[in-house]
Amino acid sequence: MELRARLSDTAVFSGSGEGTLNLSLISTPLRADFEGVLLGSGNLQANGQASIVAPNLRRLLAWTGRDPGEGATLGPFSLECEARANADGVVLDRTNVSSTATWATG
Repeated sequence: MELRARLSDTAVFSGSGEGTLNLSLISTPLRADFEGVLLGSGNLQANGQASIVAPNLRRLLAWTGRDPGEGATLGPFSLECEARANADGVVLDRTNVSSTATWATG
C-alpha cells in the first residue's frame, strides 16, 4: 500500500489560511484520490473532489474488514463525488456510484 500526500501551505495546521491538498491511497484492492483545499480557520476542514476505484467490490469489502457474504463475484466499483470532511465527519455530495452494470447518482 502506498500513501501520497501534498499540501501547499502547512500554516493551515496553525489555524490560518488554506492550502491545496492532494491525497492518494494506492493498493491492490483500492485506489482513492482527493484533490481540494484544506482550510485552517477554526475547525480544520477539507473540501474537494474524491474518487474511489476498486477492480473487485467483494475484495474491497473484505479488505476493509466487512463480510461481503456468499454470492456471485462483485465486479468493478467506482465512486466520484464532492467531499467535505472535518472533525465532525464526512459529507459526500453530487455522488456517482457504479458497480458492474449498476449505477446511482445522489
